[in-house]
Amino acid sequence: MSSVVNFNHVSFQRKVNDALTAVERTLELERSPRLAEEVDHTYGAKYELVDLTTNAAIIAFMTCLEKLGLNGLILGSIVEGA
Repeated sequence: MSSVVNFNHVSFQRKVNDALTAVERTLELERSPRLAEEVDHTYGAKYELVDLTTNAAIIAFMTCLEKLGLNGLILGSIVEGA
């Protein structure tokens, strides 16, 4: 039995645009985040994009851990024990 995934491009695009607006508001950057397909870019720019988004993900993850009580001392001891 196969299942068909109904992908609604318009709905997805709206959700991405809402997320970009939330990111812009949250970070209060002078930059205006946009979809890569809407911006002229060079071949190497995709690697910069991956680098930036990876760093943002790491920072977000560390912020979540910090909110759960993980601080620098505990993290240091975890790293030492690894």
